[in-house]
Amino acid sequence: MDNNNQKIALANQDREVGFSVFSNSENFELAKQMAKCLNSSTLVPAAYQGADKLSNCMIALDVSARLGLAPLVVMQSLYIVKGIPSFSGQFIIALVNSSGLYKTRLKFEQIGEYGKDSFGYIAYAYDFNGDKITGPAVTMEMAKKEGWFDKNPKWKNMPDLMLRYRSGAFFQRSNCPELTFGIYTKEEVDELDDKAQDLQTIDIDAIPVENSDDVIFKDIPNSENNAVINNDDF
Repeated sequence: MDNNNQKIALANQDREVGFSVFSNSENFELAKQMAKCLNSSTLVPAAYQGADKLSNCMIALDVSARLGLAPLVVMQSLYIVKGIPSFSGQFIIALVNSSGLYKTRLKFEQIGEYGKDSFGYIAYAYDFNGDKITGPAVTMEMAKKEGWFDKNPKWKNMPDLMLRYRSGAFFQRSNCPELTFGIYTKEEVDELDDKAQDLQTIDIDAIPVENSDDVIFKDIPNSENNAVINNDDF
């Protein structure tokens, strides 16, 4: 393995998940204790505070384990918009920059003329082979045609920043989707037409320890490493 491929392999190894909240009853119980500790802290965002938000903490713990990040970092950057978990555009860019997958930080190439529909950005970075890796171009014309411009006032008030955030998110989704496992940005979800709704909360304490595996893995063949919780089972 050459030096460049070794660096990429090491970066991927650093993000390997060593703990999964829903993989077995032991991890599930451990996560419950961790969630209760975070749940009672005033340092975490309001969406995770209080006994009725314990399930939100569990989900945040699972996401943090999958991304290889500290739980508090995920909690501060994970938003529930219209019932959909989402990250801020700024967080997505920071995630790419800290991933170790690229030799340089994410940069933004301006295209078109400022103040015109052609104005926009292309996010790019150089890999360890010196190749320029680019994402899709994002322009004001695209923002208007896709309906983003009318749904979110920030496109009118701070178009430069919104274009950078969106081009950064497009770069990540196109070139390294494994960093966020398909989670969209808060700005993108803001522009959806769906009505806002809160996450459903689950009474985790109501699940008997001796039955937790049966509940988590119910009707899922060979699911030792792929647990899914069905809210209807509680």
